[in-house]
Amino acid sequence: LHRYLPEEIWQQFLRTYPHADIPEMWDAAFIMGELFEQIALEVSKEFGFSYDKEEGQRCIAYARDIRQLPKDAKEIR
Repeated sequence: LHRYLPEEIWQQFLRTYPHADIPEMWDAAFIMGELFEQIALEVSKEFGFSYDKEEGQRCIAYARDIRQLPKDAKEIR
């Protein structure tokens, strides 16, 4: 995979593999989301598809809200 990706994207991709640490896993999930959006924009442009960037941003905001919930939360605000 490394040989097919620009170095910057490869390094970002590597950062999505965390250790077994919950904060690192959250960080990795957000990095993967950023990487997904970056590649989705490129692919959609190349093939003439639309990509709803606002929906992607809402998904990230939702995940950030989930991350901030207390450990004993019973519902999502």
